[in-house]
Amino acid sequence: MILDQDKFKQENSAYERPNFPFRCGRALKWGKPCAHGPNNDGTCGGVSECRPFNDNGRWLCRKTGGSCGDGPLPTGECSQRQLPCQPSRTIRGIRMRLAFTFMAAMVALIAAFGFGGGGGDEGGVFLSPGPISGIHQNFTADAGCESCHKPHNKSAGGVIAAAFSKSGPSESCTDCHGFAGSATAAHNASFAAGSTAAGSPHLLKTQCSMCHTEHKGVDGKITKMTDEQCHACHKVKFDSFTNGHPAFSANFPSRQRAKIAFSHTTHLEKHFVDPRNKENAPKERCVSCHNVSKAAQVVPVKSYKEMCSSCHDDAIKESSMVFFRLPEFTDDPFAGSKTTPSMAEAKKEFESVSTEPLTSITAHLLKVEADDPEGYSEAAGQLLRDMEETGVEAFAPLLEEAGGNPVSMLHGMPAELTKALTSAWAANKEYEPIGSEATGGWFATELTIGYKPSGHGDQVVKAWLDFAAKHGAESPLAELMDPSEGPGACIKCHAVSQVAKQAKDEKALKIEWGAVDRSKSPFFAYNHEPHLNFLKVGAYCETCHKVDPGADISKAFKQFDPLIASSSFKPIKKETCAECHGRGAVAQNCLECHKYHNEPAINKSLGPLATK
Repeated sequence: MILDQDKFKQENSAYERPNFPFRCGRALKWGKPCAHGPNNDGTCGGVSECRPFNDNGRWLCRKTGGSCGDGPLPTGECSQRQLPCQPSRTIRGIRMRLAFTFMAAMVALIAAFGFGGGGGDEGGVFLSPGPISGIHQNFTADAGCESCHKPHNKSAGGVIAAAFSKSGPSESCTDCHGFAGSATAAHNASFAAGSTAAGSPHLLKTQCSMCHTEHKGVDGKITKMTDEQCHACHKVKFDSFTNGHPAFSANFPSRQRAKIAFSHTTHLEKHFVDPRNKENAPKERCVSCHNVSKAAQVVPVKSYKEMCSSCHDDAIKESSMVFFRLPEFTDDPFAGSKTTPSMAEAKKEFESVSTEPLTSITAHLLKVEADDPEGYSEAAGQLLRDMEETGVEAFAPLLEEAGGNPVSMLHGMPAELTKALTSAWAANKEYEPIGSEATGGWFATELTIGYKPSGHGDQVVKAWLDFAAKHGAESPLAELMDPSEGPGACIKCHAVSQVAKQAKDEKALKIEWGAVDRSKSPFFAYNHEPHLNFLKVGAYCETCHKVDPGADISKAFKQFDPLIASSSFKPIKKETCAECHGRGAVAQNCLECHKYHNEPAINKSLGPLATK
């Protein structure tokens, strides 16, 4: 019947997926099409009924019509498998091939009979597709078409051969354009095996001309794209952001921890409301600390001096480090340099002025146990004698051997200080400090050499903490990173992260000194600036970023994996964005929030014409 409403169903119609050149072989043979259908190149779209989704380590079934009973396998593969099929060309696909053959024949005829403009011995251009965009005209003015297209000979055979060979312009685009990954890989990126992206059609080799087409005129917008172009490759297709777009992940946008262990929850809900902190508490909440004038994908925080120093400066300056301590000796370490009745008598009469162990720093440098006087006596005694003779230079070779930088780690230590100390210790006496207690820099007490930071960002303290981190969490030097005392107080705010797993020393750690916001996704294009202009400033940031009163981010910073997510805020849900991006008044196309290219750049110098 002409009014039969079922005649266009995919099991009845020969035009299944009319915009695709192939039709599912299973549908042709058994009337039951595959869940995924054929690929654009005529291969089977897949033998699994769905592609499971990895949601924070848990695989979820995405079968159309509801989850299956067995669910995904532990490897992330679908448990429901079926036999592969051999797709067949659709009527549309056959017509496309015929049309292409006809066009090729027409081009050959035009070339053979010499149609086209121009004149002279060199002949003219066969066909003019029209002017290219203004920006590209600056680069092609000298070479013309050959700037992008490979030349071919002007015979009919050459024209036909060119129609069936790659001649650009996609292959020529990378002469000027560069990316963080392969230019012909989807999104210029490699996706990890097992991810929801791995194995999808859009991971096939891509070409620039799939999305960007030239010859649209001087004012042509070759970067303008439509949602349909994105859907051409992505299997999950939907009408709009509000109709079909997947829900945001459970921890969006906090996919990893920040570099600074700042708890918005405790500061906003506890410290800033404490009457004792009334004068220092931010008056405008969010924008008091974040620099909204530089808002882009992230809103950077203001400097430590502007926002944190009033509360934390005093504590930082009191976080002193004990570098060297005179340890307990069973024998006089200076006996060899003294005039005594006899060595036996000196040994009998000696009673060490110190009963303390070595510091963990000195023990590590000397490769001895800190609390074993018999074991460290010889090495520590030699170090003391070297200090008496050369002062601070005695520590330099030990630090260099351990992988440290003596220049930065011992910066500012006066040689006279070490010599004055060892003179007193050589007499088996405690050193008597001269003057008042140091407020910053190197200082000495009766039995120790220590260092007090001059303030936030002290370079000597940073050098020592970097030195400790490089030796890993199991090293005795890890004591320096103890946040409960000394220079380790820096770790209360600055995260400690493992170095890349492919590094030579897998135990090595690093201190995250930069107050940089969370790493940005290369394919996400959110911009805070227009949203701040719309919502105004102040607490309106909390329209989207709602503080979670029960959040505890400390756990994420007690371990060293920076990819473990932590946030003081509740996750942002799709519905929050849909309040505006769904009423028809605000754009909601794919490129409004997503980017295709991974770190695009120009790798060709601009000439005078282009610069102009």
